[in-house]
Amino acid sequence: MHGRNQVNGSLLTWDEVEYASIVGMKRQVDNLRDGRWPGPGRDVGQQLSSHMTGAIAEYAFALEHDLCWRPLLENPCGTSDFGNVEIKSTWRPDGNLIWPEAQLQKLHKPIVVILCLLSVDGEGRGIQMQTVGWAKGSDFLARDTIPNKAGPFRLIPREELKPVGDLLLSSAWG
Repeated sequence: MHGRNQVNGSLLTWDEVEYASIVGMKRQVDNLRDGRWPGPGRDVGQQLSSHMTGAIAEYAFALEHDLCWRPLLENPCGTSDFGNVEIKSTWRPDGNLIWPEAQLQKLHKPIVVILCLLSVDGEGRGIQMQTVGWAKGSDFLARDTIPNKAGPFRLIPREELKPVGDLLLSSAWG
């Protein structure tokens, strides 16, 4: 790989963050226009933030691993981000992902979890993104649920994720 693959992840410039954020914003506007409203316990602002963060994570993953990012602007529902892979992001410092049980039940493809860290160095250069690892979402359905007003969630712990290099070399990727 010849991307930005670094020990500490990828630094997205503010221009790159802006580009990915516009993609996320467009996804949410399309959802609202097409009558796909946020689920129980979520509001439009949370959904917009989620789409923007997700698009930033997808773009960072593509840059870090030298992949072509083709953001699906027309109808992102039911499609994958890269091959059979879904990119999910977390702002949690521990790198764990808490994900809705209903989404995990529908998903049997690998998930690449992206840990999103804001880089605020002296130069204020952008957002730092680090690839944490991957797993199949269905592997975590046996876990105890975490109650939430939006419905039950499952914890995907960072320490149980496999290295992303294993995924990129496996048949699960495509």
